[in-house]
Amino acid sequence: SLYVTPYNTCGQGPQDSLQVNPDMLPVGAGPLAGLTHPCQGDTVTYSVAPTPGQYYIWNIPTGWQIISGDSTEAISVLIGTQSGSLYVTPYNTCGQGPQDSLQVNPDMYPVGAGPIAGPTHLCQGVVVEYSVNYISGVLYAWDFPTDWVVLSGNHTHNVSVLVGSESGLISVWAQNDCGQGVVSSLNVTILEIHIKLSSNYEPDHTITLGDYITITATPRYYGLYTFVVNGDTVRRSGSSIIELNSITEESMVTVIANDYGCIAIDSILVRVKPLPNAFTPFKKDGKNDIFGKGLDLIIVNRQGHVLYEGSNGWDGTHNGQNVIPGTYFYIIKFTRENNQKIFVRGSVLLID
Repeated sequence: SLYVTPYNTCGQGPQDSLQVNPDMLPVGAGPLAGLTHPCQGDTVTYSVAPTPGQYYIWNIPTGWQIISGDSTEAISVLIGTQSGSLYVTPYNTCGQGPQDSLQVNPDMYPVGAGPIAGPTHLCQGVVVEYSVNYISGVLYAWDFPTDWVVLSGNHTHNVSVLVGSESGLISVWAQNDCGQGVVSSLNVTILEIHIKLSSNYEPDHTITLGDYITITATPRYYGLYTFVVNGDTVRRSGSSIIELNSITEESMVTVIANDYGCIAIDSILVRVKPLPNAFTPFKKDGKNDIFGKGLDLIIVNRQGHVLYEGSNGWDGTHNGQNVIPGTYFYIIKFTRENNQKIFVRGSVLLID
């Protein structure tokens, strides 16, 4: 109590008193509680421990908004995009107490991962990659058709997968502590390709040495056709038709069709009838009187002298004169589609 007593020359007057209760300056607001990495656009509460008789002045980063609780120990805030410090200052009738602060760095909700890059038509059993835009600070959730297998890169923007048998939808989205972004999707189709070979010498594909045989692979709309004769690749292109005149013996002709990485294979056996082992050029009856017509042909005698060279066929003459009946030797040259040279040698009996 505060007492006061009046005096004068006569003496003391009645005493008066006043009960006094001193107030303190505000104590510190104490640790400021709340998220240091809130999500942009969320509503979040920040608070301090309450002290009776105090009120609180809050300062928030630019672009944030106090929704409720201003001047109290707890505020509800709409989070903006700016990082910065959150400040709270306690006040009472005596004045201002020490300020407290909290550094805050808002996180964004993930943006969309963008379009998925990768093949849309593909084959079961192949390994392929799919990717989306890289976004810092997020994980990626991928979803593939049921029997596909992620081999590497799961939860990243670039994955490697083993393709299964099912067509369907590939989906991916970015996610962080704030939530998930817009889902990106890609339709994928599993291809099944088939191939069938045929020739213009159906059904048994039997030719005479030197004949052209046209071999056709069906269907004709695949991306790549590789033709192989007895293990040697003779052509690789987008054409499904090949014409061969270099088949000199029984040969296996194979086509390998490739479309979007899918493979289909078929083969046919081409049989070759040999050239006649004898001919009768001097009868002039139009039957078996020209040997090797249409072939790149050389005829030599037993002494090794060249009697004929050309492609019109040998009529049994040399320098305009009939040769002596007997055995002569031939060399036939073929050039394959890959420029490989093939030589066929043999003998033929010229009969008078």
